[in-house]
Amino acid sequence: MIRASHYTQLVTDPDFAPSHDYSPHKPQNTVIKSSSKRNRRADSLHFCKRAMDLTADQALTKIGSFGRYQLRLLTFASILGWFWFAWPALLSTFIAAEPGWHCVANSTECQTDAIVYLGDDNYDLRCNMSRRAWEFVGDYTSVITQFDLVCDKAIYGTVSSSLLFLGSLMGSTIISTLSDKFGRRVIIFTSGFVVALFSLLSAFPNSYWLFTLFRFIVGFFLSGGVSIFILISEFVGAQHRAMMGTSLWYSWTLSLICLAGIAYLITDWRLLCIVTGAPAIPLALGFLFVNALVYYGVYLSTPTIGGSMHLNFFLTSVIELPAIPAGIWIYNRFGRKRGVIVPMLLTAVGTAGSILLTTDDESNKGYFAGKIIMSLIWAKFWIMISYDGLYVYSGELFPTAVRNIAMGTSKAAAGIGVFFSPYIIYSERFHPILPYGIMGLNALAAGLLSMFLEETRYQPTLETVDKSKKKSSKVITYYL
Repeated sequence: MIRASHYTQLVTDPDFAPSHDYSPHKPQNTVIKSSSKRNRRADSLHFCKRAMDLTADQALTKIGSFGRYQLRLLTFASILGWFWFAWPALLSTFIAAEPGWHCVANSTECQTDAIVYLGDDNYDLRCNMSRRAWEFVGDYTSVITQFDLVCDKAIYGTVSSSLLFLGSLMGSTIISTLSDKFGRRVIIFTSGFVVALFSLLSAFPNSYWLFTLFRFIVGFFLSGGVSIFILISEFVGAQHRAMMGTSLWYSWTLSLICLAGIAYLITDWRLLCIVTGAPAIPLALGFLFVNALVYYGVYLSTPTIGGSMHLNFFLTSVIELPAIPAGIWIYNRFGRKRGVIVPMLLTAVGTAGSILLTTDDESNKGYFAGKIIMSLIWAKFWIMISYDGLYVYSGELFPTAVRNIAMGTSKAAAGIGVFFSPYIIYSERFHPILPYGIMGLNALAAGLLSMFLEETRYQPTLETVDKSKKKSSKVITYYL
């Protein structure tokens, strides 16, 4: 799409100027001769015809091959690649790893005192013992320890990893074909959502084959990551294509460096799947999903956060009353966009405070009161403002012709967040900081990604989809 600043650059190009009277290389009085509305229209139509004759690479060469838009696109694509495709692809390195084993104390059947690892001489010694005679070392868990994939079942640990890549092999042809048919963006976001969802769901199966099925689905849709590379490469000229495409791999490498640190700190494979999978979902479903997840998640946490369930529910409900007028003032004073993003980030601050104040001992009244304030009052106050603002913001973003169906679709996305909120609270059984940790990370990610949206405060609502498309090229329309 040609921007306003690019129009002047094109019409002043001697090889691209209109064929009569409008050329900037002719004296000024020749432009005046075509000052009538009809002639200006003809000049502009001629300009558009010449523009349509350019290839994409030629147009990008004339208007600038790499600028702020391409930089933002690269940044956004790097974030998507980080959460959607890098972590799920190589998570198997840790969740399918096998720790060492040793004999249980005072066992009469197992006589070795050493810790045995894969490759050691006594590695298969346990295959001739009863399961009660030996145990895995330490607190490290994986699908190997979960489903006892040792001895005659040892190959199954490799199968779970290979099926991920088999899925990627099978998905490559299908996903790439769909990308050409339905567009890069549709396939990227659809694939990203499925990858994030099933990467998260991989944490919950109690059946090995159900786990491998989820990993196969993850692998199948990992093929959508290729569309990210294609998309960003198509928005730059030939001279910047190598830089644009190759720079995308910075996020891949950095994400894997972070994954090593996360896996070092989290030794439970189910928890690792949750922590790496949950933050990726809002990237696909957007901030409406996240607002619903956090809003209802706070309510559902009132029985488990500590203290009186009824008082907790009352506090988190009554705080909505001052949030409503505060939200109205914020939307009008600072705009819809800031009225959604900033409260979402402040919600993340509240969840972080709640995590920092979480202790196993509720007798410390100061810490406990602080946790209640940060989670049920502070976080709830701001997520209420953000959630309410979304209805105003979304209604203004969508044109009238599709507003009802678009809002309905957005509401469905929010429903997915509501669906997941009980499971987020259930994650407390793995670790007490998980519920508000997951909600906070989602709020932070959604708030940052929402910065790419447009401001709608005091702007006239769009009536048709065509007007919505033309909004970004309004300066060119002015010349026509």
